[in-house]
Amino acid sequence: NFFKDFAGYDKKMSVVRVEENGLVYRNATMADTEAVWQLMVAEFYPRTELCCCLRMRIPQDVEILHTLLPAIIRHGVSLVVEDSASGKLVAARPTTVEQLTEQCQSRHPLLTDSNLAAAYSKCSAVYRMFDHLSCSVDLAKLYKVDRAISFKFLVVAESHSRRGIGKRLVELSLELAARIAIPLATTCTASRYSERIYSSMDFDLLSTLRLSEFVDPVTGGRPFALIDEAELRDAVLYAKRINFID
Repeated sequence: NFFKDFAGYDKKMSVVRVEENGLVYRNATMADTEAVWQLMVAEFYPRTELCCCLRMRIPQDVEILHTLLPAIIRHGVSLVVEDSASGKLVAARPTTVEQLTEQCQSRHPLLTDSNLAAAYSKCSAVYRMFDHLSCSVDLAKLYKVDRAISFKFLVVAESHSRRGIGKRLVELSLELAARIAIPLATTCTASRYSERIYSSMDFDLLSTLRLSEFVDPVTGGRPFALIDEAELRDAVLYAKRINFID
């Protein structure tokens, strides 16, 4: 029930389809689930510094997220990008709508299920770190809103990198949120690529966490003590207020 369905908006208003530069930006559907997962396995996790630091086996150490992906897409606010010529998915922006009044109460299964956490020990360490970061700020109180779109992942195939696709996905996600009257966008990231996008789009930087200094509340260890800080030093919490579209 972690990514429970959110029905508080008109699904017709959430339709996205933009064709430009040989690409199609559109809503993710349940039929895209496996293609999105394969894109994440091939292009996201192997290139993620946190996974490299923990020497994760892909996909074995992240398989739990495969089972949760359909629940994320079911919210109806995730976007994907197709190559017009091949029809292949080349980028994805899995996203949910969340009630901020339940922030840090409705928690990820890797944080609440000790058996799952033990089975996916490396992945659960990452989620405990992001949980610590996200709970450091009361978004509902700070922005005086009760719901937000929450960006979960941003993945672009290396074959289509440096074309502005990631930033365009964020722009379209914000436009979608405005149409369905979601007042805030929020995300935790440990990616310098994503940080550049959010900074360039005037997201508020709310909190930072130096990864090498994070102490896991379960194990008492520092799982990211050996991270290469030349590549990645901080995890960051961002948010952006959204102006509605009439």
